[in-house]
Amino acid sequence: MIVFVAGMPRAGSMWTYNVVRAIYETKGFLVLPKTIPTDERKLFTDALNCEVKENEVYCIKTHFRLKSPLPTKHAAKIICNVRDVRDACLSFMRFMHADYKADFEAGITTMVGMMNITDYYLHTFGDDVLGVRFEDLNNNPQSVVENIGAFLKIELSKGEKKEILREFSKPNIQKKLREMKKIKLDKHGQVEGDEQKSKFETVKNRDGTYRVYEKTTAFQSNHITATRDGEWKTYFGKNQIDRINNITKEWLLRHGYKV
Repeated sequence: MIVFVAGMPRAGSMWTYNVVRAIYETKGFLVLPKTIPTDERKLFTDALNCEVKENEVYCIKTHFRLKSPLPTKHAAKIICNVRDVRDACLSFMRFMHADYKADFEAGITTMVGMMNITDYYLHTFGDDVLGVRFEDLNNNPQSVVENIGAFLKIELSKGEKKEILREFSKPNIQKKLREMKKIKLDKHGQVEGDEQKSKFETVKNRDGTYRVYEKTTAFQSNHITATRDGEWKTYFGKNQIDRINNITKEWLLRHGYKV
């Protein structure tokens, strides 16, 4: 089995990805890869062509477009997170340390890409794709875990669901991210210390600073950007808001969001 958590960024896909891995690990599966590279494209060929055993599963998170049909003999499932693209765009710009004025055009390009990749996955892979809405992830994560389990045809006990939800609760993730911010970097932006280097590496932000990347979960030190739903309305200027709304209106309505 191969499971892709694919689609738009900044919509809870990292949470979903780790929950998928936890679901399989809870049931005794060997989840691959054990170490997650910052560029997941290196995994595609291995996953699609490998000899996955009955008790093994490949899990890959990606924001790239996969081929349809997937060039593999293995069963494959795709989970696609969806969010109000205006909020996702703001979250992305903050995550990348982008400037809302100087980098606005890059933000627009990213936002259009978010809409296109979401529609591609939700409309291309039929019954092999599950949509997960960001607001459900925030408001009813237990339901999301149950839906993911049902989609993957894995039955979880009440205790197993409780443990997964505890491990990936927002307070626990925030604690992890705070600890990651304490990791020391050298003058070149690289992680110091052999022990820490075995667990973490760094990714460069748009402004030249670095964020820390955990190799076993792919969480990054500023993964939660504290963006509230609708905050884009006060973050961008009027002309920017008008342009954003014009570009996103049709997509938002099709996906059940207010405009």
